[in-house]
Amino acid sequence: MSKNPIVLIINDVKPQPKQRPTYNFKTRSAVTPKKTRDYERTVGVYARRFIKKEDVIDGAIKATMKFIFEVPKSWSKSKKEDALNGKIFPTGKNLADIDNLQKSVLDGIFEKEHGIAHLGMDDRQIVEVSAVKKYGTSNQIIIVLEEYNND
Repeated sequence: MSKNPIVLIINDVKPQPKQRPTYNFKTRSAVTPKKTRDYERTVGVYARRFIKKEDVIDGAIKATMKFIFEVPKSWSKSKKEDALNGKIFPTGKNLADIDNLQKSVLDGIFEKEHGIAHLGMDDRQIVEVSAVKKYGTSNQIIIVLEEYNND
């Protein structure tokens, strides 16, 4: 059992929300949109590459996520500075709800084919989640998984 937090940093990948599935009436099944599948696969590949067997957390997990969006190039210099200094947050109509960002990242990390499910960890172990959306100089996702401490 690991006492060290698992830190996963995904650079130059724009955070994407979990999209709603479409329903296929012929097969009577829900189908996850391709864009979401591709994004979750990308997150899963990062997770599988950097999270190893010795990192496994056996019990309850606390997940902390930071979703960093690149400041739009079209913004003025002062507006960019305000965004980078935490005075403006990514809350616009074209940016995702934070709960959908969390869902797509966690599904990607724990995905069976490309993620870390083969290590025996499962997203059902997560009992506490915190997340923030911020602006930065480039798109980035930072995830910290650690043993839950009930203090």
